Amino acid sequence: MQTVGLSLLLIVTVGVFALILYWAVVLQPRAERALGALTGEAAWKASGLEECANRGFSLCQVVPLPRMTAAEFRFQDEAGFAIAKYIANSKKRGTLEFGGRKATLYVQGAPLGGSAFAGKVGGSTDDSIVIRDDAHLIAEAWRTRLFPPVRFRCDYRGEQYEITGVSWWGAGAGTVTRNGEQVGAICRPAPGSRNLFLALRRDLPEELKICLCSIALL
Repeated sequence: MQTVGLSLLLIVTVGVFALILYWAVVLQPRAERALGALTGEAAWKASGLEECANRGFSLCQVVPLPRMTAAEFRFQDEAGFAIAKYIANSKKRGTLEFGGRKATLYVQGAPLGGSAFAGKVGGSTDDSIVIRDDAHLIAEAWRTRLFPPVRFRCDYRGEQYEITGVSWWGAGAGTVTRNGEQVGAICRPAPGSRNLFLALRRDLPEELKICLCSIALL
């Protein structure tokens, strides 16, 4: 009986693992590609942020790209045109490409293990998230809450933005505010989805929108 019980346990364990693998390798990428192909009204509807569509907001979608060696994402507008690309070189460094430019995102501070970049990338403190190109600092952010929903404070050209994100395993909406006024909303369409939708005020600088998309990924 004990042998039979162990055999059943092994079969169930293998079956569960196979289902998880099938979801991760087949179902999830298929759903992510389908979301990434949506544009216009269909994209707004899928985003869960439709109430922002007529309030002077534009829609950005973060779409994961199929790449085996590193996590790579395309930032696209509501018409489906690419506005930037983000390549996660590691958990503490990523490369941004937009408008013919390149920038790097550095995570200086970390709850465990610290970071090799701390104090070396031109941040005002050695525990911030720095986005910079070869010439100057573009934006700087601080994680103000570690546990979901995560929160960040971002400094861009002297203005402060508060970002409340959404966890990887929780669907729902986050917000972006400036001086208490909402200038953005963030939504993960389903738990575990790597797609992200951001509805951002149309009058925000394009560079800032790209920075906000990058920080929302963290």
